[in-house]
Amino acid sequence: MSGIRTRIGRRSIVAAVIVAGVSALGSTADAVPAGSVVARYSADGHTQIDVTSGRIKITAAGSAVYLQTVGAWTGDSLTTVRGQLTETVQTSANSAEQSWTLDHAPAAPGDLTIAVAATGLDLAGTTDTGLLLRRTGDMNVSYSNGTWIDADGHATAVPARYVNGQILLTVPAKLITESTYPAVLDPQIIVTPIT
Repeated sequence: MSGIRTRIGRRSIVAAVIVAGVSALGSTADAVPAGSVVARYSADGHTQIDVTSGRIKITAAGSAVYLQTVGAWTGDSLTTVRGQLTETVQTSANSAEQSWTLDHAPAAPGDLTIAVAATGLDLAGTTDTGLLLRRTGDMNVSYSNGTWIDADGHATAVPARYVNGQILLTVPAKLITESTYPAVLDPQIIVTPIT
């Protein structure tokens, strides 16, 4: 299954897209510092695990894309377990693909929100398919709405939102409860230079 996918063309430019946090707090997400992962598994946010993250650098045509994450490498794939959530990053010569998998429903009730820090990128607009982010005079980044796919293959759109420098993907509590597991949250990101 695909996930956040960074496609780098022949003329691509540096994109700093950093995975910054995961929470099960409902529709409100706290701002988390870039380079850290905060996993919260209680609706009131009292229980949390902080993990300092590493960084993946993918280079193509002299430009680089950075993804913030930590985990165990197997070939071109990086897997990180963050509490009940497993993050997977698949890399190739000019791309990276990222997804989040839950083997079973979270123990705490409520929405599940994934927060991705959009470091150095501003919101340029929204489309039917997601967000358009921009680094002025440099690049456009299309961040698609996510797709929640459960074990039975039922796919549900999860809109991407931009709040305080973070891209937020929230899986509603009702969908979490009604899904069969494992389930995957699967957004996509495409970087294009401004020519």
